[in-house]
Amino acid sequence: MPYLDTDGKVPKLIEAQELASRLGWTCEVHKEWSWHMAGVTTLVLFRRPTPHHEMLHMWSSSFKRWLYENKGRLTKGNPRVYRYVIEDILDCSHFPLNATSYDDCRDRYLKEFAPQLFHGMDESMADNFKRLFEKWQFELEAN
Repeated sequence: MPYLDTDGKVPKLIEAQELASRLGWTCEVHKEWSWHMAGVTTLVLFRRPTPHHEMLHMWSSSFKRWLYENKGRLTKGNPRVYRYVIEDILDCSHFPLNATSYDDCRDRYLKEFAPQLFHGMDESMADNFKRLFEKWQFELEAN
């Protein structure tokens, strides 16, 4: 709920809309819904354009869900970097639920949102990320 400037406009709104667009989300301003300081602040909503039923469908077979369900097994006896990769994925609200492979995820997500962790700069993180995807794909095929 950002403060309005003296002209009644939202500062940095263009930057916020550009970020939402990069994420594939929408950014809406609702001045009439301000409750913090009416007339001085405004409500800015960011939301995914994907309908809820589609999100549930993507979640049911997602890599992220598999990580949640198997976190204990995957981190047991594995190096600390492996745990960091899992935590980074689970903590990120931008992670694509419909990612199908490491390469797909790298092209659509990692290069833009987490390049320093997984793409190019820290190969151990990238290797562990890739291994996790390979385990997930192997277990999907086995079932």
